[in-house]
Amino acid sequence: MGIQGLAGFVIGVMVGTPVSALALNQTEIIQTHIHRLGRDYARVYQQEAASALVQIGPAAVPFLIQALSTPDTPRRIHVIEVLGDLKDPKAMDFLLREFENTSSKEIQCKIVEALGKLRAPLLYDFFASRVEDPDAGLRCFAIWSLGELRLQKAVPLLLEVLRTEDGYPLITAIDALGKTGLPEQSTLLLEYLKYENIQTRFVTAKALGEIGDARVVPALLHAMVKEPDPEVQEALAQTLGKIGGDAALSKLVQLIKEKSSPTLQHLAETGLESAGLQAAFYLMPFLKGDDFRLRLSAAKILGAIRAPGAIPYLVQMAEEKNPTARVVAITALGGCGDISVMALLTHMARSDEMVIREAAAEAMKKIAARNEQLYQETRKRSG
Repeated sequence: MGIQGLAGFVIGVMVGTPVSALALNQTEIIQTHIHRLGRDYARVYQQEAASALVQIGPAAVPFLIQALSTPDTPRRIHVIEVLGDLKDPKAMDFLLREFENTSSKEIQCKIVEALGKLRAPLLYDFFASRVEDPDAGLRCFAIWSLGELRLQKAVPLLLEVLRTEDGYPLITAIDALGKTGLPEQSTLLLEYLKYENIQTRFVTAKALGEIGDARVVPALLHAMVKEPDPEVQEALAQTLGKIGGDAALSKLVQLIKEKSSPTLQHLAETGLESAGLQAAFYLMPFLKGDDFRLRLSAAKILGAIRAPGAIPYLVQMAEEKNPTARVVAITALGGCGDISVMALLTHMARSDEMVIREAAAEAMKKIAARNEQLYQETRKRSG
């Protein structure tokens, strides 16, 4: 649709054009976006078109299904990806039929991925039957899709994959087991934290966080301290916070006091942020205490986890003389997202110190965005 067509569509909405005319224009818009998924368009335009189709939602599904038969392979692949992102069950049978009709492993992989996003339990047998496919890529997508189903009947099959596979199928099975497994599988997964492959260790750390077995906390703490890769260390710290409980959080609090190791301090902060509001109980004493470094760390984390009980102490901290303390407190207040501090931040935004003005302005933006998000969520829930 050209500029004139789009202008007509906008004007039609404004003046009350009949629904049939608006529907026609929407059809043109959808078809234009689908056309731009093709091989003749640059990647950036394909991505924009795909995003627009996802925004349009269910109304685009019939046209996308019709486009599954296009001979333009890039368009076909993008159409399948969009159908997966839309997660519309109406596309299931058409995707299954397309899977059977194509010999392209690339397209089959995309179809299995799209079907996995539906998280439909009735697809279990379809995915399970592809776990032993000769093509490693298709096996990986089938294993990933089993994980997305989150069905415990998949556990024996996933354990068999762990015993017989390596490389990406193994890594994908670890991820899937994290989504479907029980605490009994945690001890088995710990062994993969010792693997030389960094991605295997990273995915294992995340999977253990999904299972959330508190019994492996000591082993995770040991692995985090010894781990040579910083990204895997952060994943382990996040997993410890996600598991939570006194065993994990009290140890993270001890590590945050480690003046001799900035790395451990950072990991402790990361873990405590991942713990959410349950970490507030452990951090509030620092915010009220005399240790300046610990007060700053506590303020940062309490702001990140939106701890409402910290707001009065952060307000006091924002009015101290030390500019570092003030900036950290103002930033934390922005993270808390409580509109009650807007008057204080408005005052801070007029400060003679540029760093204070900038911190206050950024904090107000965060609070405004947070409250707009809450407003939209409330509207959606109320219908």
